[in-house]
Amino acid sequence: LCELRLWLSVVIDADEGDPLAVSPLPNLDRHIRVGDALAGPAFDESLRIDAPAALARLRGRYARSTGVRKRLLARALDREERRAAILVAERERDAIAARRRDLICAVRSRDLFAERTIPAPVQRGMLSDLRLRSRQCRRRIAALRSGAPLLFSPSRFPCTSPTPRRAAGSTSSLEIPHG
Repeated sequence: LCELRLWLSVVIDADEGDPLAVSPLPNLDRHIRVGDALAGPAFDESLRIDAPAALARLRGRYARSTGVRKRLLARALDREERRAAILVAERERDAIAARRRDLICAVRSRDLFAERTIPAPVQRGMLSDLRLRSRQCRRRIAALRSGAPLLFSPSRFPCTSPTPRRAAGSTSSLEIPHG
């Protein structure tokens, strides 16, 4: 649907009267991703990884190839993107575990008079939320390892599934190839 929308935009802006005379779009394979490009955990800079040089080279080779070679490079690109997605998900899992561990230490610590403090409802809610997010993240990592589809661009893969937000932004994004 996104590719069709892009093509229709090109046709509308073209000076040609015949839509079949409009030049085709460039190779959009592997550059359009499903997800909310304007909101969500995909913008957490601490989870961002730089695309390795091997991934950038693979993308360039894929864009220039055709036929059987393109299919082989697509599989190699899938493996590399999956590896990057798992790495980001593991980083998010570790960050959640560290936040949860810090909060548990704070809740279990003693006050100035060596008395145990009772966790506030806000703290309990935060612990519950972190526990839920940790479970979702572990499930997402397991799913990625077992071949689940990749949801976002290779440099940012959240552990939680995207929440549809029609008013917040687009449900697809165009990724420009590196290199």
